[in-house]
Amino acid sequence: MGHFTRLIQQGRSHLLNLLTITIKDTYLCPQDFVWDEDGFNEIEAIFETGNKGTHRSFLILMLRSKVLRNDSKSYFSIEAKVLNKTDDSIYESILLSAFNLDFKTLRNKLDAWNPNSSWVMKKAGLLALFDNREAIGYLSKNMENPGYSSQEELYMLEMLSYLKQSVEHRYDRVLSEAISGYKNMGLDSVSENIDNLIDDANKGSGKIERYGEGRFRISNGFSFSNDFTKPQKGLQFLQQMIETGFPISVININWKNPTKCYPLFRTIFEYFPFPTAFYALQFSNEKFLRRLGQDFAYSDNLKLNLDKILATVLNSYLEDSTPNGIKQNILYFASELFIAVDPKTWQDNFLKIWNIASFKERCLDDRWFAERTFTISCIKFIQNPKILTEFLHTLLINPISDYSVYLTFYLAKNPIIKKLGETLQSNEVAQAVDTLINSMHQNESAVFMTGNLYDILTDSQKANIRKNIQKLDFEKIENLRLWRVLIYFSTDDNDTRYKIKTAIIKNKKLFNAGFTKNSLRMGADFIEISKFTNTKAPEYISWSTTEAKEIFKRLLSELKKIDGYSGKSGHDFISILSEMQTFLNREQSKIKDVKEYNMAREKVDSLYIQSRGYESLSDGIISTENTDVVWALSELSSLMYQKNSIQGLELEISSLLNKVLLQSEPSLEACLNYFASWLNDEQLSNGFKKYDEIILKILKRYSDNELQEFDKPFVYEQLVGIANTLSNWGMIDDSIEHWKTIEKQTSYNNIRFKEEAK
Repeated sequence: MGHFTRLIQQGRSHLLNLLTITIKDTYLCPQDFVWDEDGFNEIEAIFETGNKGTHRSFLILMLRSKVLRNDSKSYFSIEAKVLNKTDDSIYESILLSAFNLDFKTLRNKLDAWNPNSSWVMKKAGLLALFDNREAIGYLSKNMENPGYSSQEELYMLEMLSYLKQSVEHRYDRVLSEAISGYKNMGLDSVSENIDNLIDDANKGSGKIERYGEGRFRISNGFSFSNDFTKPQKGLQFLQQMIETGFPISVININWKNPTKCYPLFRTIFEYFPFPTAFYALQFSNEKFLRRLGQDFAYSDNLKLNLDKILATVLNSYLEDSTPNGIKQNILYFASELFIAVDPKTWQDNFLKIWNIASFKERCLDDRWFAERTFTISCIKFIQNPKILTEFLHTLLINPISDYSVYLTFYLAKNPIIKKLGETLQSNEVAQAVDTLINSMHQNESAVFMTGNLYDILTDSQKANIRKNIQKLDFEKIENLRLWRVLIYFSTDDNDTRYKIKTAIIKNKKLFNAGFTKNSLRMGADFIEISKFTNTKAPEYISWSTTEAKEIFKRLLSELKKIDGYSGKSGHDFISILSEMQTFLNREQSKIKDVKEYNMAREKVDSLYIQSRGYESLSDGIISTENTDVVWALSELSSLMYQKNSIQGLELEISSLLNKVLLQSEPSLEACLNYFASWLNDEQLSNGFKKYDEIILKILKRYSDNELQEFDKPFVYEQLVGIANTLSNWGMIDDSIEHWKTIEKQTSYNNIRFKEEAK
């Protein structure tokens, strides 16, 4: 009987060993990803009664589970039960540091680790994140040792080939032939195993773009398929990356294509955000990093942990031991998280990063670096006045450039700027602002920067602006966007306004289509007088009859050139024709008696319709081409604001509302944005009341059927604005309350601070 009992126990032990091998080889870990709690507790109890070897193997699997979940507390509790700290348990400890982006501890652990057999590859792969040459030397030295299986030798050769390409930038024929020799023996290639998972996940996928990136694009975009593999495939991908030890990307070379890997990352990031971030941050691909960052930011499942994730990546950036390549990638990834995390939790870290000299230098450099993308994403939401003042002071004491102007433009978008006003000016900032204003007549960039800072200026500083504007030689203005700022600054100054208008009429860029004496220059810029003329607001200008007729002469001269050239080379004149059309419509009462007016009007309309590609505005709105929809929206909006009314545009508006209701692409986000803006306009809003029923249906539709692959904070902002307008009309409905509740409870800062600024 005793012999029979021993046989049963031995058989049971073999079964438990087989189970641990099966779990490991099929990547059915962590356990809560596969089993329910009761089922797993039964399995755990069985292992606890087994022999020490099988129990230890089970504990190692549980360590991996806690590493993937980034559950440090449970990890250390299990680790205390693991006897004999060997390569398998050491590697799990190293992974815990890696997935927390704690590169200082990771490096220390690697230096203390002397692994054997296949564990050598895992150390080499992690070393490569710090120094490729060191990893190559370590791997090459260990390959000289005997005792590796043929399969292990193949994997090591594949890693060596990969790492050497990043350093030597050339094809190694000898290595390649050696790898082929092993493959011809029927051995599995680690690269091909990963490729099979990637290929399976990429059926029907497109290229990667940030959500909302193509919102106002005038060319058709691509959709990334939402038909991804099951999360288990994503877990398999993560586990294979862990087991092979390969870095997914190193300096100068990707092991795998980030666009191809994206579907797998997307299936798994909500379950295992920290391992996902660790591998994703190895890619130096802005589009990939920002798109995945948006996925993190917009995930309801990560909402409670997003502040921890952001803190982890920012702390890693601030750590000297973090590899520089990873640091750059953190900036792109983190730039998409700020919109969804309370600034109180990250703005101090922003200031620490901003005060790093190299960061500041790259942010203000003439070239575009990740530092500027990161900074722009932060400054729109920072709430601490001291940080804003320090940031502003830095910009003001450095030489003015297009990029410092650009940063103040986004700073001005922060709702708290208007609220705090001149209190943001410390003594140092006030002195720098005064210097800036006094240089306006000598530096066009100073004019732009002053305009961006207008909400924080004192009354005396604003008065000083008007004095300095008078010193400008308007006939020497080069930057065409400057006219709008100058017109705003010259409000109530009729003499300066007259000089500005005279200079605009004389300017060679007025209705400039790009014709030179002997050729046509593509993409010519022109003064967009439609942006600042013929409205009742004091910050805009209107033309006298004499001025309008002078402008018409310039229009007529350029129109003749366009008419003679149109169709010859496929050159696109749609922008300048749209500008001409707007002028002819707005100034009709002043110039309709000019002999050539009717001819010019007909010719411009004809050429414009020919260029835009659609017959009617309604056709453009419901078009399947991005270009058509965006142009039609712009044209429709222009007509509304010219008339300060929607009367006569009922068909076009109905087409737009039905498109929005049906959630029909392309350019759906652009349609929502235009529509929400019109509803929020005091002069236009009441005209939309007759559409209240379909607008209500739109709110309900978007409540019940959320869009796929969209810029969630942006779209929510539009829908909240629409709901507020309907509420102001006195309408009561559950769908209105739904979006008003989102406004009050949302974590998206673009909505939160807009609400607080009311």
